[in-house]
Amino acid sequence: MISLNDFIKLKKYNSLVYFDMGMSAVNYSYWSSFMIPEGSGEEDIELYTSMRIMGGKDLYRLFSFSVSECSVDNQKKIDGVVRFDFVPLCQSPADFVEVIKGLEEKRQENLRIEYYLGVDGEKEQNLFLADSFFESGLFSGTVLSIKSSEPSVLKKSSEFLSLTKKFGKSAKISLPPDALKNILPALEPGKTWIVNPKCDDEIIRIMRENALGAIFTADSEPFSVRKIFDGGVCVSFASGKYLLFGETLSDFAFKLFSSGLFSYEEIKQILGA
Repeated sequence: MISLNDFIKLKKYNSLVYFDMGMSAVNYSYWSSFMIPEGSGEEDIELYTSMRIMGGKDLYRLFSFSVSECSVDNQKKIDGVVRFDFVPLCQSPADFVEVIKGLEEKRQENLRIEYYLGVDGEKEQNLFLADSFFESGLFSGTVLSIKSSEPSVLKKSSEFLSLTKKFGKSAKISLPPDALKNILPALEPGKTWIVNPKCDDEIIRIMRENALGAIFTADSEPFSVRKIFDGGVCVSFASGKYLLFGETLSDFAFKLFSSGLFSYEEIKQILGA
């Protein structure tokens, strides 16, 4: 009988983990020295985290907990998100870069990490600084969060995607379904992934015809994952924000299997993509 332990034993690729939320609540409390108040949402946790960070050393310790959690879950390749919002909390942009270099130096030999710059599409971005980050070669791409379909937001997002494309980097994007068509010209086929896309026939068609992949995080519903997988879209799995949703990548894989919608071999193949 296949159990959760069978999925933990698998060597896995985690296609999206936020390094500031990639650990359990217990490990977060080890870092922060306090328990997250009951009923706290994502914005609350982001505020607690920013208040606790006094420089690169605090950021490094926080990210290290996420890397350790991934390693314990037998993840051999992880795409880790380092949010742009953390730059002002470091002593300088160079201090921010040193955090990432420190993680790279301390990681285990059998663990491969690719770093993605996390960007909020509603905020004004320092494109000059982002340009220098991409030019450094530390980042493999960007993870862009677009929460609104407002033209001004899509314009800012398109500008950042143009910068990402300039360096030949990958983009992983979460956005409202009605924004996909409008931002489509800024997306590069084969190098763009939509995070938790809506289970909609039109969305599936657009993604398939434009070679856009799909990333499903642990809070996704099995039916949606199955429908988009069957729609001919390339699919990968991710833990996303473990701190927020309480599921590891193995937990998510086991949930999909237990739903009866995926076979063990199908999940094993996707996890190793």
